[in-house]
Amino acid sequence: MTTRTFKQFGQGYGATPATITVTLDSVVIFNGDIPTLDQATGQDIGVELYSWAKDLAFQGADTLQITVVDGTLLLSKSVANYFKYINPAEPSGPYASSGPNNFVYFYYYTADGQIIYDPLSNVAIDGVAQTVPVRTTGEYGQWPWYLGPGQTLTANLNVIAGYESTNIYPPVV
Repeated sequence: MTTRTFKQFGQGYGATPATITVTLDSVVIFNGDIPTLDQATGQDIGVELYSWAKDLAFQGADTLQITVVDGTLLLSKSVANYFKYINPAEPSGPYASSGPNNFVYFYYYTADGQIIYDPLSNVAIDGVAQTVPVRTTGEYGQWPWYLGPGQTLTANLNVIAGYESTNIYPPVV
């Protein structure tokens, strides 16, 4: 059975490595140091912080919790392999897969006529519900979240089922 890999990108900030603990449905999937930049926080996509695996058929929502022990964390982009691409001109198919080596956004929804690629919903920091500001046209990616020392983010991590196919996207020519 094919296993789907998920990757979390972001960036730590501070003079020493930041330490974070990440749980998914109450199971620790990462506990350790992440690399940091000794500079003011920015909007960088950053580096791969950690990864985890799920069954290809999984879809739905997991409960995500990230606690920053020390340092500052920018949570920027969540991606996965085996994403099902749909041709907008032919929504009933044919479909293509991102395949095992192409990591792309794995969840989307439509808001105000725009497709938004952000898997996090019901985000709270230290128990306080957060609201994503109104997006301007063209802001379609995952909303960045900043966490300081001692802060905890909780959210629903939404996932669309993976798709395995002999049609790999982008097509090899």
